[in-house]
This record gives sequence, C-alpha cells and structure tokens, in this order.
Amino acid sequence: MTLFQWIFGTLCAVIALRYLIRMIQGDGSRLAAIFWGLLWAGAAVTIFRPGITAEIAAWMGIGRGADLVMYLGLLAGIGVTRYFYTRYRRLDSLLTALVRERAISFATHGPVPDSHNTEEL
Repeated sequence: MTLFQWIFGTLCAVIALRYLIRMIQGDGSRLAAIFWGLLWAGAAVTIFRPGITAEIAAWMGIGRGADLVMYLGLLAGIGVTRYFYTRYRRLDSLLTALVRERAISFATHGPVPDSHNTEEL
C-alpha cells in the first residue's frame, strides 16, 4: 500500500464515517448524509483498491476503469451545472417578481419607508 493510499484513503474513510455519525445523530438531512457518506466511502474504496474501477468498467462494457471514472465525473458535472442553473433561474424569476411588485406599489402608493433606515422614523 502506498503513502497516498494510506493518507487519502484514510481521510476519505474518516469523512464517510463523519457523515454516518451525523446521520445517526439526526444532524441535517438524512438523504444528504447518506449521499455524501456513500460518495466518500466509494472514494475510499477506490483509493484502497484501485483495480475495482477496472472490474466495474469491464462488467459495464467500458474499456478502462479510468474511462468509467471520467464518464461518471462528466455526468456529475452536467447534473451539478443543471441544478445550479435551475436554481439561478428560479432566484432570478423571484427577484424580478419582487422588483416588479415593489415598482407597482411605488407607482400607486408612493415610496414605502425603509424599515432599516432609522433617520426617517
């Protein structure tokens, strides 16, 4: 076993264990704790036993384990990009609706005093 495997495999295993403990304690989202715990545990397994990616890739009909890891990383990147783009669009729509509502209110009722500004009170 190499120094890299000892250091980073152990680090990934400790992080996975941390998420397991958080899930048992009920700290945060149970689904998120399971997801991140499994992700870190998978990273630890692939660091301690690198040949497993080649075995899984062969079972799936992919030539090399490195290709499997690249495909999974690419799919994860696309998923994360889609998630954050959707969130951005939703926040943009909410902000537009809020500004529009405030502008209509200002046009019909005049300026609304700012509750954070103590000089006007």
